[in-house]
Amino acid sequence: MRPHCTLFLIGAAALLAACQPRTQTPPPATELIGGPCKYDSTSAVAVVSDSDDEQVRFLINGRVTSYSRSDLPDFDYQSGARFSVVEKRITQGTCTPYILEVVGPTTMPPPASQTTKWHQPNPDLM
Repeated sequence: MRPHCTLFLIGAAALLAACQPRTQTPPPATELIGGPCKYDSTSAVAVVSDSDDEQVRFLINGRVTSYSRSDLPDFDYQSGARFSVVEKRITQGTCTPYILEVVGPTTMPPPASQTTKWHQPNPDLM
């Protein structure tokens, strides 16, 4: 056999050996992406600004936030409807950064910022 053919075969064998899959042990749970995660939770009132067959848009603390109906519990999300919610913002980990938990409909009065400040005078009382 010629010397350059022998070198070629040795090189090819080395390349094939290097391409063999290697088994690894999985990383410990503390190194997995996602958890464990911690959240800060805040209770709030969300007002439905509008909705359609696909999405519901809530007004929460001056921000409008859209959600897919499929991600929300089965309530009647008509415009103006008010819901008790819990906003969860991530503080540790790489899980979902923001979670809105809809607790249920609320009968709480609207905040002062959403009430009418001026009323039409009643001419009968003048």
